[in-house]
Amino acid sequence: MLLPPLKRPPDDASEIERELYEKITQCVRCGVCLHTCPTYRELIEEASSPRGRIALIRALYEGEGDISPELHKFLYGCLECRACETACPNNVVFHNIIEWGKERLAEKDLIPRSGRYFKKLFLRRFFRRAKSLDRLMAFLRFYRWSGLRALVRLTRFLKLLPWHLYDLEDLMPRSLGRHRPVRKKWTYTLKPEGEVRGRILFFSGCIADHWLQGANHATVNLLLNAGFEVIVPASQQCCGALHVHLGETEIGHELARENVDAFAEVDPGGEALIISNAAGCGAVLKGYGEMLKHEPEYAERAASFSARVRDISELLASLDGALPPLRPLQKRVTWDDPCHLIHGQQIKDQPRQLIRRIPDVEFVELPECDWCCGSAGVYNLTNYQMSMSLLERKLENLKQTGAEILVTANPGCLLQLRAGVRYAKLDVEVLHIVELLNQHLIV
Repeated sequence: MLLPPLKRPPDDASEIERELYEKITQCVRCGVCLHTCPTYRELIEEASSPRGRIALIRALYEGEGDISPELHKFLYGCLECRACETACPNNVVFHNIIEWGKERLAEKDLIPRSGRYFKKLFLRRFFRRAKSLDRLMAFLRFYRWSGLRALVRLTRFLKLLPWHLYDLEDLMPRSLGRHRPVRKKWTYTLKPEGEVRGRILFFSGCIADHWLQGANHATVNLLLNAGFEVIVPASQQCCGALHVHLGETEIGHELARENVDAFAEVDPGGEALIISNAAGCGAVLKGYGEMLKHEPEYAERAASFSARVRDISELLASLDGALPPLRPLQKRVTWDDPCHLIHGQQIKDQPRQLIRRIPDVEFVELPECDWCCGSAGVYNLTNYQMSMSLLERKLENLKQTGAEILVTANPGCLLQLRAGVRYAKLDVEVLHIVELLNQHLIV
């Protein structure tokens, strides 16, 4: 259905409003995005498609849409997987549009009470300051290993709580607390043996550095073996991805500014590459330049920061012969594309190239490998049923491959897929790509 032309912004409109107008008008409602949208394919309803969500946000923009719980359901039902952006022939930047809509909803505070508690406690406290998250994770380590977890699950107390916490609590990795986080209270530098190829600044992430420490340690080890000097800035904060995805834009921008400052402290010249091993973090870090372009003090610095961000697979694939040889692996391996790696960063071939470098490996493609697994940040917490439907679909595709190892590259995906494999009782090991490579280094 064609819509009347979008009302042009008034002469006194801000630059952000003018840009949003341009982005909304880029959507010509052709429908190419529909078959790539997981929520539309599951529900087959227009309002749960990218095209439908843009129409709802357009009404908000023109002041003709009602901000209601129903609108909240449709906008927050979006995974922000960005598959529609890959498919769009008109290059609509959908994630900017949906994030503007969520920000408007957040201002009206229409989120259910349980969701408001989550945002207040986690987004505005634990994920706002690295030290606060450190304390939370210290408690979770105690919960995991003290026997308290076993007692809680025995009493089925979590069944009384919202958000299906009894099932979601099982997302907590079994290795929690067995490694030390890479980020410490002070900035430190690790030097490789032999000649130094260059300097790397490592963005260790927040959840990843506590729940997926093995992947962070593997990343650092691979970089050292490739001849890089690795610096881990102590004052780095959460990347802000969760905040901008959930309408907390102001906090997201604040975290972006703090990270730009934190990395400038250890690299004043702005010459070193910034490496991330988390697809979601990397996509947001690469977007700091766009995020802060209207802030005179940060615009140029943020653009420089984003231009130097690389995903670890992006860097390693570009290094011809820099890594030591890899030990053979006589197993069948498949790869699942994290949404924000393939759609957010347009990185597709590099991880596959790295896996195929392992001698004797049998690599098989995963059906719908670019389809969201349902994790999507905290989507499995806020939209549990849809998340589990997408996970079941992913596991069915995994079974078809006969793979013994499933490889991916994002914290949320790893936690979601490891939990799914346990639930389905599949004999499949789920690894971050750096864990797979690091396990087979010949050093």
